[in-house]
Amino acid sequence: MRMLLYIFISISFYSCDLFQTRTPEEPDISGTGYIPPTSYDIVIENLKNSIKEKNLNNYLLCLSDSSTSGLTDFIYIADPQSMAQFQVLFSEWYRRNEEKYFTSMVASILDETNPNVNFTDVEYQNFNDSIIFTANYYLNIEFTNDLSDRNYSGNTRIVLKNSSSGFWYITSWYDFQSDNKSLYSWSYLKSKYYY
Repeated sequence: MRMLLYIFISISFYSCDLFQTRTPEEPDISGTGYIPPTSYDIVIENLKNSIKEKNLNNYLLCLSDSSTSGLTDFIYIADPQSMAQFQVLFSEWYRRNEEKYFTSMVASILDETNPNVNFTDVEYQNFNDSIIFTANYYLNIEFTNDLSDRNYSGNTRIVLKNSSSGFWYITSWYDFQSDNKSLYSWSYLKSKYYY
């Protein structure tokens, strides 16, 4: 019996190469594009990257949450036209509403495509307790439904505040329809994918 055990152990050691080094795996460098928001402009980059990467968690990390940031809860104010058309929906639009819209929107995007948002005419205004980001935006999204609008345009005003942890967050986001009324605003997109 001892002899069988000795043979079994010997075969096991020689067959599995227990003491031979293996080829190391390549590191995962895919990353999420999220950078700790130690400055206000990083928050805007994180916002753009989270949309492009269709990453809900990173998107929500851009928005203030009073339970974690010590700042006021995030609020979204729709453009006046969308506010009038979807008054009940936009009367109180918070972080949880952003989560619902973003999840539905991402589920409707073609798998092999990435949304793209471009900000132009960017300005940062510095106030005592906040930074106000203003810009024109152009948003392009390829949806699975060919009947869906793909391009959205407007103006935005985003209020960013620095938390006690040193991280910046979006505390409020104002949307305005662009002069080019042939394209819908971001608010319209949010109303369309809020289900």
